[in-house]
Amino acid sequence: MDNQQPTIQFEKPKKKNFWPLFGSLAIVTTTAVIIFILTHYCVLQPKWLLLFLLIDYLVLLATNYVTWFKNKRWIFTLFLTLMPTLLLVVTHPWGLWFWVLLIILYLITLLQYFIKSITPNAWSVIIPLTLLVALMIFKLQRFNCLG
Repeated sequence: MDNQQPTIQFEKPKKKNFWPLFGSLAIVTTTAVIIFILTHYCVLQPKWLLLFLLIDYLVLLATNYVTWFKNKRWIFTLFLTLMPTLLLVVTHPWGLWFWVLLIILYLITLLQYFIKSITPNAWSVIIPLTLLVALMIFKLQRFNCLG
């Protein structure tokens, strides 16, 4: 008979990782600074569309982080689709280059969101989402300032 007792191993308590929160705050702050610069350089009209784009962006960031939305992926897809749809209605017509960029960024964002549901890395969604929002704000600015 072996009277060996198994060794007890203690796990170190895991530290909370606040870097994603700081990264999201930095992205939101950068977006707000870009909007501030654009509003002083050229008056962005309609203001409700700009406000909707920013609120939609924040909702998408929240749905990307909250685990409750893992089973309700259609919410992310709905809010992601609302942004280019409203922008299209307000700022029609678009050039071919803008369509290509928008579709590529939209598909990359959507693909990264569904891949993120397998792995917990949220940054893979934030980067193309931020680029997509920046592209739409750029289009809104070009439409108002240059016609």
